[in-house]
Amino acid sequence: MPAKGWGLPLKAVACAALCILMMNLGTLALFFLVPLGFSAVAFGPSVAWLAFAIITGGNVLLTLFFSLQGADGGIVMGILYFSMTAGFTWVMAGNPPLGFMPGKKRILPEPRTLYRFVCAISAMAMSLSGMLLWFGRDGYSELALWIEPQLNGLVGLLSGGDATMRSYTEGSLSAEQLIRDAVSITVRGGAILSSAMLLFFNRQLAFGLARLFRLRAAGSPRLADFFAPPVTILCLTVSLPALLVGRSVGMLTLEVVAWNVIVVCGIVFLAQGGGIAMYNLARRRLPPLARFLIGLLFLVSLFTPGLNLLALAVLLILGIAENWLPLRRVRVEPLPK
Repeated sequence: MPAKGWGLPLKAVACAALCILMMNLGTLALFFLVPLGFSAVAFGPSVAWLAFAIITGGNVLLTLFFSLQGADGGIVMGILYFSMTAGFTWVMAGNPPLGFMPGKKRILPEPRTLYRFVCAISAMAMSLSGMLLWFGRDGYSELALWIEPQLNGLVGLLSGGDATMRSYTEGSLSAEQLIRDAVSITVRGGAILSSAMLLFFNRQLAFGLARLFRLRAAGSPRLADFFAPPVTILCLTVSLPALLVGRSVGMLTLEVVAWNVIVVCGIVFLAQGGGIAMYNLARRRLPPLARFLIGLLFLVSLFTPGLNLLALAVLLILGIAENWLPLRRVRVEPLPK
């Protein structure tokens, strides 16, 4: 291979090393997928899949190391990280090419990004649920021992020194009950929603970094051009009565599946509602400062209790309503450049 041909593998190694480093840096672990997404946007699918292969190898070595040290759950965490990196790479880079050099053909025809995204968050959700069940195989006793001191501090803060209030709060709150409630929410769509948020924010940060360095992000798909598949409204319509039936007859499996389908449909319609908002904003001849302030106002509303629920509800209603109302004419009237 010519000397200059080593540029792409070196970029893959650098992105993979940064991912593995960020996995073990506390809060930054939430954004450990950004370098992997950046490699796909800036350098192409070949580099991204090579970086994924390096990350997988590194995770295997780390899992073996921690397992030999006696750390519990290393294999489960390794599976979770593998599902995250594999799904995110597929979303960002598409199907893997036949080789790790530019211009190679894809192994299989590439499905729509939305379908890849749904498959990725489903795999991540199953891994996350499996991890919780693994750590809770002994009745959540070890996890409860870790949560108990934090819960006692929270109870003291809520009671404000009042012995009666503290006694009532301690009676209504327990570590074991909180863990069971968290697991119940997780398997009923919480894991799907958390996985979708993780992938979405890492994806947007990766595109933002690529635009900042002017590396091939200009042709990235726009939210304003996103349309939900027609089958989405059918899935939502079927899952709602299925949820009611599952709860009424005590069919836990049917209830859990229905909840997850509802959450997935909600995410898709939220994206479609966001596309409607972005499309109508793009049609207005606004100065850059006004666009920035509108975007900032929307971002602030998403992190403001009360306003965030209102904003999400409006986007969800818009996304569902577009199944019957022509809220965009993007199919026949493209957005202005």
